[in-house]
Amino acid sequence: MTLRCLTLVCATVLSLAGTLASAQQSDQSSSLSLVDMQVVMAQLALRAGANGHLTLARAQTEDEPKAIVLSNGTFRLSDITPDTLPNAGLGLSSQHLTSPRPIVVWSNATLIMEDGDRLELRRDTGAFLLNFGRVIADGAQIGGSQLPNLKDQTFRPFLLSAGSGSVEIRNSRLEFLGFGRAGNFSGVSVLNRGLYPALGPSLIEDSTFHSVQSASFDSTKGTVIRNNNFSGSAATSLRLIGAEGAEVTGNTISTAKNHGLRITAGSRQILIKDNTFRNIAGVGILADRGVENLVVAGNHIDQSAKGGVSFVRVTCAILSDNHVALVGQKGLSVRESQDVHVLNNQLFGNRGAGIYVGDQAPDALTVLQGNVFEKNGRGLSGAAAEHLVLKGNDFSKQFPRLLGGDLMSVIHVIARDLTGDAVMSISPRKTDLNVAMPKPCDARAEI
Repeated sequence: MTLRCLTLVCATVLSLAGTLASAQQSDQSSSLSLVDMQVVMAQLALRAGANGHLTLARAQTEDEPKAIVLSNGTFRLSDITPDTLPNAGLGLSSQHLTSPRPIVVWSNATLIMEDGDRLELRRDTGAFLLNFGRVIADGAQIGGSQLPNLKDQTFRPFLLSAGSGSVEIRNSRLEFLGFGRAGNFSGVSVLNRGLYPALGPSLIEDSTFHSVQSASFDSTKGTVIRNNNFSGSAATSLRLIGAEGAEVTGNTISTAKNHGLRITAGSRQILIKDNTFRNIAGVGILADRGVENLVVAGNHIDQSAKGGVSFVRVTCAILSDNHVALVGQKGLSVRESQDVHVLNNQLFGNRGAGIYVGDQAPDALTVLQGNVFEKNGRGLSGAAAEHLVLKGNDFSKQFPRLLGGDLMSVIHVIARDLTGDAVMSISPRKTDLNVAMPKPCDARAEI
């Protein structure tokens, strides 16, 4: 694309964005209306980039498509009806609203869905829910229809909150949402990049996600995701991307076709606690790409194909009191990470090592304390593990496959003390007994 074309595109986007802003200022009473999709797409590009927009445009069935736009106030789903928008093609039966076109919540608006409300977004006509303000659902259902879109069969409806948008979802069911590899449209997404802060932290609680390709929280602060059930994800069920202060607690995640949970891209001050992961095609919990101040505690991970918990390029983390059983590769894996404390985990029947430490920097410290190994492919394995400190690890039910990799050189020490009463420091240069235990980093204190 030439520089002239890029300039024209930018000018068009800014012009269209200004058109909607002017319309809002000139007619404050016109709060529920049909707006040209080009205006909506321009606003979306400003807040979330333009990736994937071709699919959205292609999925529309009208020659000049229009979106339902909510602005200047608080709306309930019951306010959106064939009577209030006679030309929108809406279907309504009791509390069940079927929309053939996108619904957009502007930054000065709130959409509330109450107990018994059901919003069905038609896949065949290119509908989706786009939020720049607030979406609140309590006891509601939000989903896509099953009839495929003939103009682009990859398209499925989605819920995207972008810019300053936030969501509060409680006791609700979300299903058949998300498409493609672009995170913005992957199912349920909150993307809080940009100049203006979010209107508030997002909350997902006591809800069911079924066949939602992925739930993503990008650049969010203070997100709480608790006591939900995720199943049938076509990708990674839950993703935290550059998030800060998120808490993921008490959730059940099963049958994901990639990872259960991924924490990535510089996310920090993250708590992952008391979750259950079952039958995951990838890794149960993956943390990578510069994550800092992370606590992963009290989780149950069973039968994930590519590992239980994997840390890659993580700094200051506590991995404690987790139960990891019958996974297809390593139970717990720590690579290229610094100041990780692996405490009081139970590791049973994993095909690879119960705990693996490798590819560490020369000054990297990993502390292993109070872990219980039983019937894993190996108990503890490593390659370039650098500095390990061990205390109170129980290998008594792991014999004879105690160690693997570079750590075979100290197998005689472990074999003499299968319950690890003595503190042992292992480094490439020497092995010391009865050394002082390093203090944990401040990951837990920072949460």
